[in-house]
Amino acid sequence: TVLDISPGMLDGARAQFAAKGLLDRVAFVEGNVAALELPDAAFDLVFCEGDPVSYCLDAYPRAVKELVRVAKPGAPVVLGVDNRYEAFSGYLKMNKPQEAFRTLHDGRTTCPYGLPVHAFTVRELERAVADAGAELLEIFGKPVMFFDMLKAMSASHGGTAEKPWDAWAAREEILALQEKLAHEGFAVLGQHFQVMARRRG
Repeated sequence: TVLDISPGMLDGARAQFAAKGLLDRVAFVEGNVAALELPDAAFDLVFCEGDPVSYCLDAYPRAVKELVRVAKPGAPVVLGVDNRYEAFSGYLKMNKPQEAFRTLHDGRTTCPYGLPVHAFTVRELERAVADAGAELLEIFGKPVMFFDMLKAMSASHGGTAEKPWDAWAAREEILALQEKLAHEGFAVLGQHFQVMARRRG
C-alpha cells in the first residue's frame, strides 16, 4: 500500500511500479499521514520516508500515533524526520543567526522546496514514539557528517587538486563507514533522524 497526500506523487509511483511490472501488487491511497483512512493493525511493516511526519508541523504526535495504529502488534514502524541540529547549523552556515536561534527553540524550518517543516530533537522523538504506544528500538542519523567525512577520507587517501580522490571507486568503504557512524552515537550529526520502533504487542 502506497500512500501520499499528493495525487501527482502517486501518479509517479504508479509509473515506477508499472515499469517494474509490479502494478498488480500495489494499492495506491491518497491520504494524510496524520489522519490515515486505513484499518487498525493492518500492516506487517510501516515505512514512512521523505520526512512526511516533519511536514505535519504541530500535528506530528498525531501522525506518529496513526503510523503505529495501522501497524500490527510487534510490527516495525520506520520513519525519517528532519534533525533540528542540522537545521540550526545550516542557518548558521548561511549566516542567518536569527533564524538559527528561532529554529533551536521551536524546531520550525523549511525544506529544500521552501515548505515549512518541524525539525526534531531526539527527546521529542522518544516522547512521540512512547505516546503512540510503540517501543523505540533506535534513533540514528542519516547521512552522518557526510561531506566532512568525504573531505577527511580524500585527504587520508592522498587526494589532491591535481589528482582528486575517486569517491566512486571507494563507495563500499564510504557506505561501510556511514553504517558504522550511524549506529555509534552520532545521531545528532545526521542530516536526518531515522527512527526504528515497534508497535507494542
